[in-house]
Amino acid sequence: MELKYLSFEFAHNQLGFVRNGLILAKIKFLKLYKNYGDGTFASFCREQLRKQRWQINDTIKAARVVLELMYAGFDILPTNVSQAVTLAKLTGEELIEKWRSVIETIPLDKITAKSIRNFVFPQEEDKAVTTIKVPAKVHEDIHREASERGMSIVELLVTMLDFFINSENSHLLQHEIDMIDYADKKRIWREDLAKITANA
Repeated sequence: MELKYLSFEFAHNQLGFVRNGLILAKIKFLKLYKNYGDGTFASFCREQLRKQRWQINDTIKAARVVLELMYAGFDILPTNVSQAVTLAKLTGEELIEKWRSVIETIPLDKITAKSIRNFVFPQEEDKAVTTIKVPAKVHEDIHREASERGMSIVELLVTMLDFFINSENSHLLQHEIDMIDYADKKRIWREDLAKITANA
């Protein structure tokens, strides 16, 4: 009897992040954080919850995914934030069909965030990668901005590069560079990037 109870408790506690996501969604969408600190959600997450805003947003998105799958009648569900948030781009029938394919194709003990991502979004399957060392704050900002836009880190970086490098006005497409004009543009771009990565 004790084993059955403990097994139930284990299974139940694996979905604790869903309850947390619901609590966090209530705080965020009812703006219950407005009278705390400087009144921003970012500072509330950082100072009160000891988490970055993108982490909290991921938990909220993950809870939404699991609840949709629960309402659709699935007994097998994502067991952590990483697994569930991988599916956050999907809703409705598309989410249901993709998750059904996942649990029918991938052995249950092999279901991970990576295996879900590679199965559901094969075009995003891991390719040869390299590491770029950046300050911790920049790393957090990139994760946050990607999360808030529902994008992967790679998608965000590609979008930014495409805007700054491939636009028709890019200085990299000019054969001759006016150094004064370039310095001025560089300053403006830095200001724009600072705004993009600034906390709300």
